[in-house]
Amino acid sequence: MEKLVEALETYGALNNIEKPLLVSALLLQLKGKGSSLSNAQQNILTRSNLNIIVPALGKSPIEYFSELLSKVTCDDVISELYGGDYSFTGSDGHNLGIVLTPEHICELCCELLGLKNGDFVFEPCCGTGRFLVKAMNFVGDCVCGVELQEDLFTLSRSNILIHGGSKSKIFHGDFFSKNLYEQEFYAGFINPPYSQKVTELEFIARLLDILKVGGRAAVVVPVSTMIGKTKKDKNIKAEILKRHTLEGVITLNKNTFYGVGTVPCIAMFTAGVPHQPEHEAKFINFEDDGYEVKKHVGLVPNDTASEKRKFLLECWRCERSDFRSKFMVKSTVEPEDEWLHSFYYYNDEIPKEENFMKSLEDYLTFEANMIFHGRGYLFDRKELKPCPFCGSQNVEYQFKRGRNFCALAVCHDCLMQSGITLDGIENWTEKSAYDVLLEHWNRRSLYGGFQLEKR
Repeated sequence: MEKLVEALETYGALNNIEKPLLVSALLLQLKGKGSSLSNAQQNILTRSNLNIIVPALGKSPIEYFSELLSKVTCDDVISELYGGDYSFTGSDGHNLGIVLTPEHICELCCELLGLKNGDFVFEPCCGTGRFLVKAMNFVGDCVCGVELQEDLFTLSRSNILIHGGSKSKIFHGDFFSKNLYEQEFYAGFINPPYSQKVTELEFIARLLDILKVGGRAAVVVPVSTMIGKTKKDKNIKAEILKRHTLEGVITLNKNTFYGVGTVPCIAMFTAGVPHQPEHEAKFINFEDDGYEVKKHVGLVPNDTASEKRKFLLECWRCERSDFRSKFMVKSTVEPEDEWLHSFYYYNDEIPKEENFMKSLEDYLTFEANMIFHGRGYLFDRKELKPCPFCGSQNVEYQFKRGRNFCALAVCHDCLMQSGITLDGIENWTEKSAYDVLLEHWNRRSLYGGFQLEKR
């Protein structure tokens, strides 16, 4: 694959859109489907600079590219090229909010949907057709997509044909157009373009309305979509619940779309079945999915990825219940809720002894620091007695000296009027502290003509 990319850079003189278009055209020819080429693909294939002999190669660039392609083992060459050179390099696709769904997320969504042979699958905003290609491994030649961008439409159509989708259909047009679809779809998938005039929630609502009653949908969107910050978002969420059922939301690894800066999640729905108030949706934290970023490589799975994926699917299918709430919680939902694990999460774990000791050390350090700065009264307010002179409950002072504790509680006014200086007094007891303060108070009050009595 790297050799092909290098060759395209060296001998192709192609921009980021033309590279995958050329590769898709060559793949169609290699598959014996050259009659399905679009005008754009034919125009690139017939360029003179690609069809003259290059001395360094001993053949034309077109012949060289075809030779390299015949040796590539990647299952979806078109998506790999488009995703690498178009979406993640700051080129036009990225700026338009086009972010291709990673292959392992496409496969995960197929498994979450429970796809089986013969299920008709629909994907609006299908991009290069990566999800539909993956879905064909589960359902066969039963997929349909729609794409507004002309170059992406050409790529997705070619991709489906390359992978044997002779009966499947890809439409070029607006997902929100009426009467575009005749087939009833059992399952739907969408990763809508971000930062568009139409919100992600509007894309979700439209997809769910297209699916047959009881159909399933998997939606990849930023976590902010499930929060629903605006009044419009909350209204759309309420409308979705009136007509469809939220089955759950899975928060994904923050690096899933590495290089883009979007924190994604997968929302799962059942179409055409109103959400019942007592229905409990699943909310899962799958941020630790076993994928990690390696320098100069990108997002790759480690040795734990397969096992963690298996655990997720078993929990989702209710095949096991030995999960902690930090991984999954079940809850009823409201439109105003943030449909995320972090919103419904509660800690059900018993602290370990070392965790308890660490928390205790942190607390004692904090308390000592507050006492040192004269704010020790913050920690013992529950033990304070009323001010012994005026009876006020609004006590503000108590005093500690080393390990010896004096439970003396005095309101601010009484302390100021007593004139007592407490600095330097050691080893007080509650009684002696009270007596000292009372003595100072009465000594001062002699000049005022009255004596303070103990309350």
